[in-house]
Amino acid sequence: MLPFGYPIYLLFAVLVTIIGAWHKLSKDAKELIVLGPLASGKTLWLCFLRNVEYKNAGTFDRESFPPFTFKKKNGDSIKIKSGYDYGGQEENIKLYYEQAICTSTPKAVMFFFSIYDYLNNDSYKRDVIARLGFIENKFRSQLDNDNFYLVISYADKVSDYKNKAKEITNELKQTHKLTDLLSKANIMVINATNKSDLENLKNKMNI
Repeated sequence: MLPFGYPIYLLFAVLVTIIGAWHKLSKDAKELIVLGPLASGKTLWLCFLRNVEYKNAGTFDRESFPPFTFKKKNGDSIKIKSGYDYGGQEENIKLYYEQAICTSTPKAVMFFFSIYDYLNNDSYKRDVIARLGFIENKFRSQLDNDNFYLVISYADKVSDYKNKAKEITNELKQTHKLTDLLSKANIMVINATNKSDLENLKNKMNI
């Protein structure tokens, strides 16, 4: 027969173990902030990374996702805190961008945009430039400690996409004065619907 009080002590020990494990997970976990205009590949990327089914319904406002872990090709396991899939609506810039990127938690900030729409839609182009300017203004002081990724998506829709992407990034730096942000950016050009491209992006992430 167990001594009186032993089950309570055992329960307490289990709770301490669980809390300790949760604290370690929380301490090690990083923030992943994925931003960008509508239909730029943000949700596709997050679904791929989380290994969940993608449903092409579009994200409005923001939708939460639980903590998750993904593994890179080199065997590294990356723990990600719970966060949000932010919709690409323009109003979300003022609502969420600053509170998302201006935190002390180690993070990677990723900005997706469609190379096809950037080249063929002046309104879309202006929107991308304005968003990147906002991010540079708010995120500049953290660039030495956190990682920024510029993900130029839907490259499959544009011929000679490599040279076009270089022209775009040079224009963003020189004409639109985004040098501070983009000189420290990890710039990737991908087809957001191609799993090999997404896998390559995942393996190159440093967070």
